[in-house]
Amino acid sequence: MIETPGNPISPKVHRSLYNYAVKKFLADNVEEFNYVHNSDDDELVYSHLLDGYIEDGTLEDIKVEKFLIEQINYGRMRNMYVSFLSDVSHLVDENVIRGKLHNLKQKGYDNANLIKGFPFVNNIRGGLDRGKKEVIYSDIKKNNDAIVSVKFVIAIGTLIDGVEVNNYIAAEINLELKMLILKIRNWEPKDSNYSVEKIFEEIHHKVLDAFDLIILKKDIKMSKLIYSMVKDLSNKVLEKPMNFVNEKIEKLVENNVSKWCNAILDDDITQTDLSLLKTNILNSYYKFYMNYSEQQLGIDEYQEKLSVDGYPRYVKFKDETISEARAKSPSPHTSLVSANVFYDVKASLDHAEELNMATVYWLKNKNPKTFGVSYHTDYDHICKLNILPNYFDEEICDYVLRKIKQYMQTS
Repeated sequence: MIETPGNPISPKVHRSLYNYAVKKFLADNVEEFNYVHNSDDDELVYSHLLDGYIEDGTLEDIKVEKFLIEQINYGRMRNMYVSFLSDVSHLVDENVIRGKLHNLKQKGYDNANLIKGFPFVNNIRGGLDRGKKEVIYSDIKKNNDAIVSVKFVIAIGTLIDGVEVNNYIAAEINLELKMLILKIRNWEPKDSNYSVEKIFEEIHHKVLDAFDLIILKKDIKMSKLIYSMVKDLSNKVLEKPMNFVNEKIEKLVENNVSKWCNAILDDDITQTDLSLLKTNILNSYYKFYMNYSEQQLGIDEYQEKLSVDGYPRYVKFKDETISEARAKSPSPHTSLVSANVFYDVKASLDHAEELNMATVYWLKNKNPKTFGVSYHTDYDHICKLNILPNYFDEEICDYVLRKIKQYMQTS
């Protein structure tokens, strides 16, 4: 059951919340709220107002609990790590799942054995002392009585820049998508001992062990998965320009490249080099077409007219022909296909068929209409990504996970 302590939220918890998320919560739930935050105000001004509304009974406990649960599961937990699981068939029963959660006690989370039912909420407002580690939230999600996901949040009492805070690690085992998702906030502290990567690797190992999970490694290479995503989103937009240019000059370019190479080289050029030259020339004409054609589409027309759900904005990759290369669109509101440099490196990108990193902006019908996600290839079998909005929610998270699953199947 949701706890209803009827008391203010600990400063250790407040420091983990995003100020403007608190402001939005107050604006949505307090009729007379119209406070404007000035630059000279206390950084936690909205948190103080929240406590006041809790104390005078303006806010219902259940609304406060729901807000806190949303924030510790998503909110500013913008570093996500997604592992692909080989088998989740043993996690179909509530009693089994509860037993697996109890295993977390052996991993150092002292109260994990107190989880008796779902949802489980414990000390979500109180704040943990430094060095304390607890499971403060857990729940399961069902679809037609079948369990489709397991969620839990670990809280750690710690110091960030000398101030006591609660640091949260939100975990989800998505049975439907066969994924383990860990979400961690990057505090960017001055203390060099703090490391998002270190925290991830420690928690990741413990969760896999406690729940008897095995990562699917076969045929999963993140650099190829991300390349598949970028190629699909780019080529859908470029399909018409490419078809138009190819129809007009592709054969001419192919014939002339061979002729020119024979004229200046004694030895026969390889088919690979011929193909690369031809592709580079055609890419230049795709660029000219995109720059001068009056038929260009705006980002807001991508979904409606091209059935494209997003657009890449930035790519970084390595290729033996040019070493490391990067391409970036002029602004977050423009696609990579609008950047001239993209066509200069496109042949090498397609030749490499792998990416070190990419930023994709996804298109949605609801607010936010677009949101960015940066995908990294630090791990071969784990998708590491950063959500770019200042804070996010369950809907955005689920959208991102389904896109990863989609391109997993096509890469």
